[in-house]
Amino acid sequence: MAFTGERTRTATVMGLVALLAGAGALMVAPSAPLLGPETSGDPALAAAVRAAIDDPIGYNGLSVALIENGEVRYAGIGPSGAPGHPQIDEHTRFEIGSATKTFTAAVLADMIASGLVQPTSTLGELLPTAGPGIADITLEELASHRSGLPRQYSDGLAETWRVLSLLAGNPGNPYAGRSTEWMSSVVAPTVVPDAKAGTVEYSNVGMSLLGLALAERAGTGYPQLAAERVFEPLGMSDTEFILEGSDLPANGAIGDRPNGSFAEPWRGDGYIPAGIGTVSSAHDMAAFVSAVLDGSAPGVDAATPRFDVKHGLQVGYAWVTLDVDGTPITSHNGETGTFTSFIGFDPASKTGVVVLSNTARSVDSVGMRLLGVEALPYEPELATLVVTIVLLVASPLYLILLALRRKPYRWFRAAPDRLRVIAAVAAGVATLTLARLAGSWQLVPGWLWAVAVVVAAAGVAGLVLRWRDLRWRAGGAGWWRYGTTTFGVLASAALLALSLA
Repeated sequence: MAFTGERTRTATVMGLVALLAGAGALMVAPSAPLLGPETSGDPALAAAVRAAIDDPIGYNGLSVALIENGEVRYAGIGPSGAPGHPQIDEHTRFEIGSATKTFTAAVLADMIASGLVQPTSTLGELLPTAGPGIADITLEELASHRSGLPRQYSDGLAETWRVLSLLAGNPGNPYAGRSTEWMSSVVAPTVVPDAKAGTVEYSNVGMSLLGLALAERAGTGYPQLAAERVFEPLGMSDTEFILEGSDLPANGAIGDRPNGSFAEPWRGDGYIPAGIGTVSSAHDMAAFVSAVLDGSAPGVDAATPRFDVKHGLQVGYAWVTLDVDGTPITSHNGETGTFTSFIGFDPASKTGVVVLSNTARSVDSVGMRLLGVEALPYEPELATLVVTIVLLVASPLYLILLALRRKPYRWFRAAPDRLRVIAAVAAGVATLTLARLAGSWQLVPGWLWAVAVVVAAAGVAGLVLRWRDLRWRAGGAGWWRYGTTTFGVLASAALLALSLA
């Protein structure tokens, strides 16, 4: 009878704790963005944009421009998220990421046309800090991603920490501290190719060094160089580079991750020529694409396909041209922590498109469909989906089984001692936090995270009630059990730190 009473009290306490935990978890449960119902601009274009989207989950707002026969139409869909600017329109500013590379390419082509540099000019000729490993790389090789330089510059432990933080769902800025001085004095003297020249390997480092070298030859900074040679001639007044430490731009959309979690804006002045910190609008990007289409853009020759890659793909200076069922589409995309972009055009039909999004879900297929060609549909990352489910199931299930275990089962023989409880609770907190920040919530309902918290909380409550009756260790060598528990707790703490730091 006493045993039954004890079980009843335990179940009651576990149920109450689960109820309270569930109420709190539901209030902060994750949810993916959903493309808003708000619309501005051309209604027919807005309808075409919605029709081009396979699944609206994971998007928040879009700003789109469609260029046909020299005429431009605009449509804004969804809220910008910015105070005082609730509705997206053609002047709402977005981070455009690597679409910036087309500006750097335009500067190069324009300076070639002006006779200031040659395609075969080398980094060693233009950049005093260029080390022997990159001195012979030509500007043309940098602009076409044929330099052999790595995608990112790795500086050992610091780079490893950044990569692990991103994998742990950390919403921080991976480019923090990557200044122009750092690019000049650290990267340029020491970086070396990791592939042979002539091999197309996408390189943010290469494009950043190209911008640095062109600015050095022009005797100015890269932001001023791009403004003078591209933005000002085309009237692109919404376009600028936001330096590290600067405030968010006026009339700027607020970015979001596709799973609904916050991410810090990406800023790193040394990587500006490659696309870090650039903001623009559909209005400005349409002006740029229109000028490339009609041949009036500074450095328009940058878009000319020059080198074959594979499978009908060619690369010019930054721009890529893909043959889609006989239709060559020239384009470039971009992605930051919370924004994506796509600019492209069909030179035969004189049609161009700009798609800007304030979530980091790809808009490539939307842009391609607006150009009249069918692209691969959006395919979610199944690996992220599987990891999310594992994180939601493993720790909560383990905690509840520990709490309810009274005798060993063939399928669950772990004895609930204090060392095991400590490690299990630490792992539960870390994994559920990671799931909340990095989970695939555009595919998994957010309330499942709340359910996982309920199960974990009930398990923890049950273990707390049993704590006084538990031994420190129920078996195994002492040094091994204490050692593995310490390692598990430290690993959980590191994971938590990576997720939240």
